[in-house]
Amino acid sequence: MVAGQPPRLTSGSLLRVRSQRPRVGRWATLQVGRYRRSVSSVAAELGCEWHTVNRAVIAWGHALLDADTGRVGRVAAVGLDETLFVRCGRWERRVWATSIVDVDTGQLIDIVPGRTATAVTGWFDRQAVDWVQHITHGVFDLSGPYRKVFNDALEWVHQIADPFNVIRAANQRVDECRRRVHNDMLGHRGRKDDLLYRIRRLLTVAAENLDTNATDRLRARLAAGDPHGVVGVGSQRSGP
Repeated sequence: MVAGQPPRLTSGSLLRVRSQRPRVGRWATLQVGRYRRSVSSVAAELGCEWHTVNRAVIAWGHALLDADTGRVGRVAAVGLDETLFVRCGRWERRVWATSIVDVDTGQLIDIVPGRTATAVTGWFDRQAVDWVQHITHGVFDLSGPYRKVFNDALEWVHQIADPFNVIRAANQRVDECRRRVHNDMLGHRGRKDDLLYRIRRLLTVAAENLDTNATDRLRARLAAGDPHGVVGVGSQRSGP
C-alpha cells in the first residue's frame, strides 16, 4: 500500500468484509470520512449500490458524532447562517440548511435541515442544558426565524447582527429612499439621464473608497437632484 493512500480490498478480504455487515459499514465510513473517497467509488469496489453504502456511512457517521462528546467544547458565541444545501428534482427545488458555528474558533458545530425557527430551536433543546446556558452571544443574519430562535430558546444571549447583512440592509434603505424621492419629484422610475439614478451606485459606496472626482460628482448631483436633502441625509452625504 502506498503511504497516504486509502487501503484497498483484495478479492479475499472483499468476500470477508461483505459477509460481515457491521464490518463493511465501518470500513465504508472510514473510506469516505478519513480518506475522502466518494461514495460511488466505495460502492463500485464493494460491488453494491450507491444507496447501500450511503446509508451505512450516514448510520455509522451519526454514531461516531454522538459518541464524540468532546468534539465541541463550551461555546460562548454561536452563529447561525442559512446555506443553500442542494437543488433537487427536475425543477431544481432549493433545499436549505442552517449551519451552527462556534464564532470564536470558526468550527462548524452542526448542520440542521431547513432554516425555520422550529428546526433550529429543536436542535438547541436537544443539547445539554449547561452547554446551552454557557452561550452568551448569538450572531445571525437579521432573518426573522433566527431572531425568534434567540428570543425563545436563548433569551439571555446578546444578539449581534452579521456586519455584511447590516451594511446590505442599510444600502437597501438608502436605495429605497432614492427611488421614493425620485418618483415624487419626476413621477416615473429612474432613467439613465436622471441625476439621482446616475449616482445610485455611488450612494452605497463608503466615503473612504471614493476619490475626489467621484465625491465631487456625487455632491453636485445630490444638490441638483435632491433639493430637500432627503437622500443626502439618508446616505450621510449631506455634509460639505
